[in-house]
Amino acid sequence: MKHALFIAFATASLLACKGNDSVTAPAPTADVIAGLYDLKTVNGSALPYTVLDQGPSGKLQVRVASLTINSAGVATSSTTTRLVLNLVTLSEQTDSKQLTFAWNGTKWATANASGTTTGSVSGTTVTIVDNTPGSPQLTFVYSR
Repeated sequence: MKHALFIAFATASLLACKGNDSVTAPAPTADVIAGLYDLKTVNGSALPYTVLDQGPSGKLQVRVASLTINSAGVATSSTTTRLVLNLVTLSEQTDSKQLTFAWNGTKWATANASGTTTGSVSGTTVTIVDNTPGSPQLTFVYSR
């Protein structure tokens, strides 16, 4: 009888917990988020990403990019672009840009004269959305 009562109690306990099996993990700290991330896509397209296409006159492409985030709330991006004419690379240039942002859990935002940049972190992926006035919105996805 004790054994049957135990099984009934255990079954009732398991059924009472059914449907409540999700756990919300705490937001990662800046120390956990800090690190080097490589650009994987721009607006859903793999690299090289064509920023400007002038047909036979040439293309401006993002060839490679990285993002380094430190625990103080500063992100530095390094982007290499190239100018291509008739499938020939005419020039290649690497530029760096620094953003200081304010954390809100797994999200951050920064605003400057050139617009608003927002970002979010999920696991080993950083997504940045650039809303520069007068330009199309760009979504950059980086991963470790």
